[in-house]
Order: sequence, then structure tokens, then C-alpha cells
Amino acid sequence: MVWTYHFFDKPVAMLKSLIPALKPGATVVLVDPDPVRGPGGGDHGVTPERMRREAAEAGFELVRTETFLPEDLIFILRLK
Repeated sequence: MVWTYHFFDKPVAMLKSLIPALKPGATVVLVDPDPVRGPGGGDHGVTPERMRREAAEAGFELVRTETFLPEDLIFILRLK
């Protein structure tokens, strides 16, 4: 998903809804604006801390966060 996560009213429920469709060993990759470096000066995006917390609540672990894009973060999740 690209630039959508921060718009979800219930992001944990959305992540949980993905679980039945995932194959064993699958990853979920989310690209969202970095609230520090991205457009909007903090009005858009997701921090790594928030993603880690919400992913854990949904049954995922945040495997890693990529920061090489100039304005976005790439979050790589997998089921616990």
C-alpha cells in the first residue's frame, strides 16, 4: 500500500483484515510519508513507533523500516 495507511480511521482493524488473505511467510509492505521529512510538515504520515505499536496490536511485527526515500518510509511487516 502506498500513501494510504495514515488515512485509515481503524488501521489496526485494516491490518487484521489482511491476515486471512496472506500466504505463509508473506510480507506486507506499506509506504507512507515520513511525518518529519515528508510533505505537510507532520500533518501526514506514520512514525516508526506508531507503526510498530499498531502492527503488534494487529498480530504483525515490524521487520524493518527503510528510510532511503526522500520523503517516505517503507514499513515491512510479517505475521508474528
